[in-house]
Amino acid sequence: MKEVNIFYFLSIIIFFSCIKNEKKEQQQPIADTIERAGLTLKGDSMNIVKDIILDPYAKGYPYDKLIDSISFVKLETTDNNLIGCINHLFFTNDKIVVVDMEVSKTITVYDRKGKFLYTISHRGAGPNEYRTLDYATLTLDQSNIVVVDMGANRLKYFSLDNATAKLTGSFLSKSVELPYIFTNVEYITDQIVAGYYSGGNIVPGKTDKQLFLITDLNKNIKYSGYKSFYNKNFTFTTRFPLRRFGSQLFFNPSFSDTIFNVTDKGLKTHYILNIKGNKKININETTENRTFSNELNQNNYFNSYFIELKDVAVFHYMSNTGRLNWGLYLKSENKTYDCSSEYKDPLVGFFNIPWFYYESNTLVMPIAANRLISHKDHIIKHSNKQLAKNLLDNLTEDDNPVLLFYHMKTKIK
Repeated sequence: MKEVNIFYFLSIIIFFSCIKNEKKEQQQPIADTIERAGLTLKGDSMNIVKDIILDPYAKGYPYDKLIDSISFVKLETTDNNLIGCINHLFFTNDKIVVVDMEVSKTITVYDRKGKFLYTISHRGAGPNEYRTLDYATLTLDQSNIVVVDMGANRLKYFSLDNATAKLTGSFLSKSVELPYIFTNVEYITDQIVAGYYSGGNIVPGKTDKQLFLITDLNKNIKYSGYKSFYNKNFTFTTRFPLRRFGSQLFFNPSFSDTIFNVTDKGLKTHYILNIKGNKKININETTENRTFSNELNQNNYFNSYFIELKDVAVFHYMSNTGRLNWGLYLKSENKTYDCSSEYKDPLVGFFNIPWFYYESNTLVMPIAANRLISHKDHIIKHSNKQLAKNLLDNLTEDDNPVLLFYHMKTKIK
């Protein structure tokens, strides 16, 4: 299915470090129904919902005022682990796992200091390989990386334990049938998953194809929702509206302003975003790509990019102001601080879409080595001298992306 993914309309696509670049459903919880951004959203009681107020027209705070400090990890580069894009990035107790779905189509593993350890399987038609690398996530115990292989219609579990792989001769732990078509899937329990597919899945008892499902691996659906309006004339979606941060799983229906917690019983409203200048986005059977694109270009809207951390949350959104817009929500103050486009430290300036969760109050941005080198003089002059020296020493344009760790402030003076 060919999709127009809103991600590709972002001017900051360089973030990815690309070198190239009316039947009641069974077990459905009692729900409130609200109309937001032209979509009907269902969730349980909203008495603990956080209202996130974002203003793209506000003066805002410079990047440096919202980011406490920066550290980095250089991913070792060898002939056997060249990375084109980083689409998924996972951190276990002792490993960094990098998934490149677009260029090298590989899964590579490093220690926490960036030393290359090994590659997990590879693309192919063999029983221990994956035909397509459509999505990847970790099992809840972090022992396996699970590949959504739509080419084989399977969920393939690959062990992160190299010793076991050497003993058995394969990283593949097991392979199960993909219960439904999912391009975005996360585990709720070992046997229950939440999945999303913009084209929708056929669900018994529903007349419309459903975008979002909670199901066990035997295809027993526990919850479903959100009609798919995908057709040959309308193919817009947001990228990965289903996202895990630590132990929490969230879902944001594309182009809506509501973010839900996901449980095995359904959805629980967690955040509602109020973006100044936001106009109601209507999506229905008559919506077409051209008119929808024009509507987005004239609007301020949430595009599903956010990260939930321990004491803060970071929200990226699109606006017609011509600048990158993001806000830092401080949980202790129940207040959101809008970001301006200003910064002093050029390393802070690489901060863009909040994509990869690390731990506590830290998120990670992969930055292409050639981008860092192109800003070398500016970094040396304006960034922390020791940090800049350690970062740039022996770095070449052909090296793998560097991981910049942004430690967010939890208190704004």
